[in-house]
Parts: sequence; C-alpha cells; structure tokens
Amino acid sequence: MVELNKTTVGDNSENGAHNMVKLTIDNCEVVVPEHTTILDAAKSVGIQIPTLCYLRDLNEIGGCRVCVVEVEGCDQLVAACNNYVLDGMVVHTNSPKAREARRTNVQLLLSQHDSRCTSCVRSGNCNLQTIANDLGIFYLPYEQHLAREGWDFDFPIIRENDKCIKCMRCIKVCESVQGLGIWDLTNRATHTAVGTRGRVPIGKT
Repeated sequence: MVELNKTTVGDNSENGAHNMVKLTIDNCEVVVPEHTTILDAAKSVGIQIPTLCYLRDLNEIGGCRVCVVEVEGCDQLVAACNNYVLDGMVVHTNSPKAREARRTNVQLLLSQHDSRCTSCVRSGNCNLQTIANDLGIFYLPYEQHLAREGWDFDFPIIRENDKCIKCMRCIKVCESVQGLGIWDLTNRATHTAVGTRGRVPIGKT
C-alpha cells in the first residue's frame, strides 16, 4: 500500500472530471472521487475522525497527529486530513493501534497545556477537552511543562500562552486570510511555541 500525501499529488483529471475510488472504512464500503482525503471520505458516510490542527484549505499539515488512522498494508499510521484515498484501501479509524497513538498524542499536548478547565471560558465548548474525554484521559502520565511566557495585558487582545496547543491555525489565518503575518513559530523542537514574528512586542506589531 502506497501512502499518498495531499501536498504532493496533483489533479491530472481532464475537464475537472474525477474517477471514482472504492474503499472500506470501518467495515463500511465507501465510493468517493479520487483525490478525496481519508478524512472527507469517512465524513461522507458519517464516520467522524477527530482533528485539532486541521483547517480546510488553510492548515492541512497533519501536525497534531490526532487524526491518525490505520491503513491495512501500511506499517505506520497515516494522517487522515492530508492523505488521499486509494482504490481498495481498507481503513480503520478507531482501531486499538490508532486509538492508542491518538491518546498518547493528546496526552503529550496536554502536558504542555494549562488544563485548569474549570476556570477556562472555553470549558464545555472545547475540541481538545472533548477529544480528551472521548479518549478517557483523566490524568496525565507525563510531567507538565508550561512555558509561562509573559503577555502585555494592557493590550486589547488577551492571549493566554499556556492554552496554546501549537496547532498553527492562527498563523495560517493571519497570513493567508487577513494578510498580516503577525504570528509565527518561535524556537524549535520541545521548545516550539507560537508568538509574534521576530518576537516583536504585540503592541508594536
């Protein structure tokens, strides 16, 4: 089985016409146009695959690894948001292997996240919270590390840095939709964070 990444495969169909692809997702036969992502193929038959960093046409990087699924014939799990379906593909969206990887990925995100949900305005309306509850995450096996970066609370925009899960959606929207380019990734590896580009104080951006 060959993994096809959305970012590297072009649409070679003539006049916008698409060949149809038949595959199986969670024992359900699915027929969709070629160049359909696994995420969209599953959604077309009512199968929901959780996502955090995904934002259609803007942020389809598979960075959070929450949407990973198991594809028969592939040694590694694949991100459903940016991999195309293949004819005859057999996908398991909620297999023990996929679910355990998803659980670990969310636990790692939470280890760098301020998880005081009871005092958070998004409690009860939070995708991260919903996914964590669905995965049965009620305690963290990893030591929590919060960046504790400062913020100018006199500025009209209030940002709680320790709530950031580094999904990069704000970066993409600011750059591609609003055309401002204020936000960017700062540092790398385990110290990766989202902040103002060039670390300019927010009041001067």
